[in-house]
Amino acid sequence: MTKSRWSTLIPYRAQRGTIRFVPTSSAVPGVPSLKVKAKGANRMLVLNTADYAGKDFIKFDNRPIDAGEKKLKEIGAGAMMEVKGSTMTYKCTLSKK
Repeated sequence: MTKSRWSTLIPYRAQRGTIRFVPTSSAVPGVPSLKVKAKGANRMLVLNTADYAGKDFIKFDNRPIDAGEKKLKEIGAGAMMEVKGSTMTYKCTLSKK
């Protein structure tokens, strides 16, 4: 995970970051990095929800994002992301550490 420098330096601004949960050289093309913003109470908002909309092979907590979804998705600090490829399945479970 990489943190945004500005959200770390400016007080009272929600932290932002990027999570890469599938290797770039994987057998599953077209999986973008997860852009998140802290919301509080161990929750975060997915800022690029539209990038995952309609992709049934990408699931957040065992549910894909519906096609055409534009609302920012809220996930918890222990959310599980799953990407199914033709030969492998990538699973990433977040933690607070």
